[in-house]
Amino acid sequence: MLNRFQWTGVLAVFSALILACFMACVAGGIAWAIYLLPLSGVFMSVIYPTINSKGISCLPKSEHGAAAGVILFFTCVSAVLAPLAMGAISDRMGGPGYGFVLATGFAAVLFIGLTLNWMFNPTIRVFRQVDETQYSFCHQSRSNE
Repeated sequence: MLNRFQWTGVLAVFSALILACFMACVAGGIAWAIYLLPLSGVFMSVIYPTINSKGISCLPKSEHGAAAGVILFFTCVSAVLAPLAMGAISDRMGGPGYGFVLATGFAAVLFIGLTLNWMFNPTIRVFRQVDETQYSFCHQSRSNE
């Protein structure tokens, strides 16, 4: 799919689908969440590696390991703190629906950020420069074929 469509658009659309899943969980409760949360994971499975790959690719090859470490660190922190916050909110407010509301807010922030990324494409210049300087040998071998 990412070979056929612009990656920024795919991420924006998939984040909208994640947001829709979470909004439906808020509306439909736990009975809907049983089906919609795994479905949201299907869309997340495209977003997560693409963001990692693009984040790493913004840097010179010599920095890829460090970038991957930083991204992984913050991913791990988020994977701990977001469910903890959802549980704390749910416990404090008296029901799991409040955790879904918080998760829906997080999904909305993701959607807004990825939509702005699609609209303004702030990394295009960086990717073009890295493509020309670090991966020019790939383009030469393709043109020789």
